[in-house]
Amino acid sequence: MGPGTMRAVMRFTKTMKTPLLAAGVALLVLGGAAQPLRVRAETCTPLEVVGAETGNTEGAKLTRGDTRVKKSISPAGTFVTANNWNTDFTVPSDSAFNRYVATVVPDSDGQYDIRFALKYSDQTSEKFFDRTGVSLGKGKRYSYDAKPRGLKDQPYQVNFSFGGPVSIGKSYTVTVLGCK
Repeated sequence: MGPGTMRAVMRFTKTMKTPLLAAGVALLVLGGAAQPLRVRAETCTPLEVVGAETGNTEGAKLTRGDTRVKKSISPAGTFVTANNWNTDFTVPSDSAFNRYVATVVPDSDGQYDIRFALKYSDQTSEKFFDRTGVSLGKGKRYSYDAKPRGLKDQPYQVNFSFGGPVSIGKSYTVTVLGCK
């Protein structure tokens, strides 16, 4: 630490009204610089797109094992037809992830309706992101995080919904990672 930093810390601590707080700030600044930074590495695994094994993914062309899907947004569903805004990803039953990360890259600027949820085997789900009219930029990566109920209560699928009436015809790519 240089003499300029030390002078700045001393000036700052003299202006503090509580000596104990001043000592704590000085210790944090001076002592914190000498402490090694401990970082725990995280391992993330791409999740497989549901339907990749059969090729049935609402218009997306996939093969078994695909972990990324590119779609063109369809019109909203009607009583007769469905939209293709939802994409599900399979969580391996032998995995225990701390968090899930969905990343979407739109091919066009625009406003999109986005939902990100974890689906559990007891027929419940938890939404972690649910907004309409979100402005996103072409070619930029946007990531959304979700945490499971616990290591022993993992979802069986991760759902990412991306679309909206003003986004029809626009395309995007989405992936989901399970991280531990």
